[in-house]
Amino acid sequence: MVLMSPPILDLDEANGNLLVDDNTRTTSPQRGTPQSDERVSSSDLVTINVSGLRFQTFEKTLARFPNTLLGCKSKRERFYVQDLNEYFFDRHRSTSG
Repeated sequence: MVLMSPPILDLDEANGNLLVDDNTRTTSPQRGTPQSDERVSSSDLVTINVSGLRFQTFEKTLARFPNTLLGCKSKRERFYVQDLNEYFFDRHRSTSG
């Protein structure tokens, strides 16, 4: 019997996010959920930069936690960098994740 190692996925692939040719994202089925043809606009994505390490999530995901810094738009607004279209947090990485 030959054992094969699984393919190496980048972070987006591992999370089920697929970048489509027209620069929108769609999600692949996870945990038995049906695949959807619904396209996600890049305007629905929120980029969070923690000391140079960038994360992307959906606005609706953050909105699920309205009492947190990231979940409340008015609280996180002062960290927004318009030129980069991202929120920047100058934190020590080991304490942020």
